[in-house]
Amino acid sequence: TVETTPSASRALTDTTTPSTGRANDANAPNIIPSSTTDVQHGTPIACNATVVVFSKDRPWQLQQLIRSMKLSLDPSAGPQQIIINVVVIARRDEFFSEGYQKVEDEFTGNHKTERAITFLYEDTAIDKTFGSLLEKVICNTVEDQADNTLVMFLTDDCLLLEPIEKIIFCAASCLSSTPRALAFLSRLHPAISWCQTRNVPCPPPREEMRYVAHKVLRAQPDAGAYVFDRKVGVADWSYPFDLSGGIYRRSDVVTILDWIRERGQQDGKLSYSHPNRLEVSGNIAISVAEKGNSLDRLSSIVGQCSLNAVPTRPFLVILAINRVQDVCSAPLALRNGEDDKTGTEMNYQPSALLKFLQDGKHLDEMIYRSSHFNASHLGDLNFIGSKTELLPEADAGAVTRISVLIPVKMGPPKYAAHAIKSILMQPVEELEEHSCDLKDEALMLSPMQIVIVDDRCRDGSIDEMISAATLLFESKSQVSLVIRDFRSSDADSTAPIAKPAPRDTKVIRISIDIVASERNGIASALNYGLRFCSSDVVARMDADDVSCPHRLLSQVRALRYRPDLNVVGTCSLLFCEQTNGKGKHVHALPYTTVAETPGIDILRSSVPSSDPGFVSWAMLFSCCVSHPSVVFRRKIIQQVGTYDESISRAEDYDLWNRLLQQHPHSIASIPNIGIFHRKHCGSSTSGKYSAQQSLEANDISLRAMQSVLSYNDTELDIKLVTTIKKPDDALSASDLDKAAVLLSELESSFLRDNSNILTEREEGLIRLDCDARIGELASICIRKFGRNATSGLSGSSGAWQIWVSRCPDQNLERISLLCHTCS
Repeated sequence: TVETTPSASRALTDTTTPSTGRANDANAPNIIPSSTTDVQHGTPIACNATVVVFSKDRPWQLQQLIRSMKLSLDPSAGPQQIIINVVVIARRDEFFSEGYQKVEDEFTGNHKTERAITFLYEDTAIDKTFGSLLEKVICNTVEDQADNTLVMFLTDDCLLLEPIEKIIFCAASCLSSTPRALAFLSRLHPAISWCQTRNVPCPPPREEMRYVAHKVLRAQPDAGAYVFDRKVGVADWSYPFDLSGGIYRRSDVVTILDWIRERGQQDGKLSYSHPNRLEVSGNIAISVAEKGNSLDRLSSIVGQCSLNAVPTRPFLVILAINRVQDVCSAPLALRNGEDDKTGTEMNYQPSALLKFLQDGKHLDEMIYRSSHFNASHLGDLNFIGSKTELLPEADAGAVTRISVLIPVKMGPPKYAAHAIKSILMQPVEELEEHSCDLKDEALMLSPMQIVIVDDRCRDGSIDEMISAATLLFESKSQVSLVIRDFRSSDADSTAPIAKPAPRDTKVIRISIDIVASERNGIASALNYGLRFCSSDVVARMDADDVSCPHRLLSQVRALRYRPDLNVVGTCSLLFCEQTNGKGKHVHALPYTTVAETPGIDILRSSVPSSDPGFVSWAMLFSCCVSHPSVVFRRKIIQQVGTYDESISRAEDYDLWNRLLQQHPHSIASIPNIGIFHRKHCGSSTSGKYSAQQSLEANDISLRAMQSVLSYNDTELDIKLVTTIKKPDDALSASDLDKAAVLLSELESSFLRDNSNILTEREEGLIRLDCDARIGELASICIRKFGRNATSGLSGSSGAWQIWVSRCPDQNLERISLLCHTCS
């Protein structure tokens, strides 16, 4: 992934255990207690949660929000023990009273839901003002609440993409295992790179984000979260008190309200008399507390809780299509990008949306879940049935829906068996977990073909994979499995081994084809395997990695809803097994039991960009897509020449760059964690192969930059390319200065050549990234070669001057750097 800040990466301290005994601190806030029973035995996490929804004159949008909570789900399902109470604090004009009553009747009358839901309406009476109702919900009952109580804030323009219980469950686990986390911000995720309310780029702090596993569901990355130091975030990523999906410990919220009430007596601008004033004042309170100039309770809490947490995938979006308050003036997120004077916006006025309520018109959550936006605030209204004709099922007439390509040179066997199991279980789980009305959606992965390419495998891994597949489906009556081995011309060897299934339209059909590569090497094996893939949708997988639940369906949906994309990757977790069973971080792999595998250590997380235009730029410098995680369109890959077999360790990086030269807006990654990527002595990313991989990658970057600049083979020095990629290794200030000039030229040429396809947001992200890279070059130049290095190149600007010119607002950073640098 590409570093987006000029400063060096700062490693977080251990976030899975408190560095100080916060729970034993008399001044520390209450936290969700961790289970005292061994988490390996599946002990449930118990908590209470109050979900406070703020609404004004938008009954239809409130209805859509509550529907998306999935409150009617069985509260006893799963290992979690969560009691959720939903409270709606609404302000309504008389024109909307009937609409609110309709919504209240729908969700409270005739015990429609199995979760408690209460409607409270603002009034001029002293005990029914917004502040009074808020105190009644949060503060007045805090003494009666257990220490494990959470508060989630929502506004009526939110739409949840996961059931509310799953969101609360994830937040409860994260805040339990990470006492240093102040907030769980459910509207953020790794794909959020643009702040719509300020119209500025806000890339996630990828280098600072650390994965935290759920204490019980250790093998389900969907239940995990990322934590990061909130001081490194910008815009949306530095906004800790958020009423659109923020989740907090109740005691912390009470402390914030106390601070606002006390300071509000001195400063009339601080109050919680209105939702927007509450949000603004809450962020001011945390900002003041972070400065550490006070010994009050809030400063103690904020000082100890320096982290924020976000989910690993999208949990909610905000439909900023109208405005019902006059406290803040954030721009709307209309599809055409214009403000609220357009006719488009008038159609979304709350009064006009009442007709949707009367007509029973509902939003299609699946479209939002599959589209992967780069901002939390959206202007798109997608209704159920509105895109059916535009989005036919992928390969509707194809014999095979998806082919999975797995080259095998060495497993070892137990790893290879685990790898294929994690693929085979994908369609099975989708069918078992989806409700009846979504089973056809789940069958998007069936028929599935798995192509195993024998790349001179001698350790028995392929035999172990076949045995594991056969054993796995012995008890699965809904699965039809056919295994065909084409490695021998012997008729007995090529005869299929079949496990039939009942004649049922809902059966999952899987075939495994084993072929022997004609030539040695990963690129040759992949090219040979592609010839046997019968689907145009091909997923990659390595024989020593593990796919996460829901990986393939999420990627197939992304391809289906984004026809402009040709390659879709995922986030990944790089891991190694604990050798002594006593590692610092307790995790487990998907599709295993505790008895089957030791714990694992997460070495780092890979969080690639979800913006295809930015990916095209970032690919000039490094391979920013995880190869084992991708799903691609086979025909497009074949059109650009497939894998170059002369490249042994960076064949994927070369392929992506050749693809981007013809289709520069066609590669992206979804924010979901899709792969556990194994690190061991035999893996292709281990140390003994890294030198060759680095040499090949530098040569590929050189060719890509030459293409952007329209240079010939002799006009670009490989030394400048390596300086851009690894500036710490530069041998002279002159090299760093020349690298900064080259970066500026690359940016200018790239933006010019792709102006017709890049979005305004992608251009902003590219400029911000170039600023950061040049800032890093300048900083390293001063640190390594002294203050005299600020003079730059003779007769032209160097790294320092370019940084000053591009980033005039970073003078404080430059002064600090100079003060700590010897002349």
